[in-house]
Amino acid sequence: MRGWRYKSRSGGFRIEGSTGAGSVLSGVTWVMTSGNSGAGEMRWSCELDLHFPALGGETDVAILPRDGKPLSRVTLSPGREERIAQWSGMLAGAVRFLQDAHEVRSGVAGFDAAYEVRARQPSYAPVDAALAERILHWPAKAVAPHFMVVWRDPFGFNCNARLPGPPNWATVAWLAGVGADCAARLPVAAAAPLPSGWVDRITARIIRS
Repeated sequence: MRGWRYKSRSGGFRIEGSTGAGSVLSGVTWVMTSGNSGAGEMRWSCELDLHFPALGGETDVAILPRDGKPLSRVTLSPGREERIAQWSGMLAGAVRFLQDAHEVRSGVAGFDAAYEVRARQPSYAPVDAALAERILHWPAKAVAPHFMVVWRDPFGFNCNARLPGPPNWATVAWLAGVGADCAARLPVAAAAPLPSGWVDRITARIIRS
């Protein structure tokens, strides 16, 4: 009914779709995949990942779960940063983001206690009160996540939900809506360098598969 294409795959599924015509961000394609978290992760059993390939750029925003302490700033010497860039330009960009980004609060106490929002642009607010409530409060029929992780990188814009069990339709539909709302608030992306290094080349092949 929505024009999405569903494909079952080992351990999960893949859905290809696009944002609705009535949304602020209209007609932008996305890919949603589900899969197991792996035997080493005890806090959640499944991941549901929403990826917008066309919205990639230099890392400039991240929504991260709090672990009881503020996100530490990262300081690296130019030589070490250059060595990181040789095997992953994406990781080097993430390091620069952690050096430059500042925290932006939504004003919703529950959300600000659960998540740390970082942005590079001083005037940019990634999450307003309405979006914070949507990220916090999922429908009763959905498999609510332990937490979400949201970020932009050269490969696209990503919304990842860490779930206690396999996602149902309500979970898929809710993440698609929340992800579109997050994407609609993105600033214009600064151009990111083309993927470089063996890590980025492998990542590019995985995303395209």
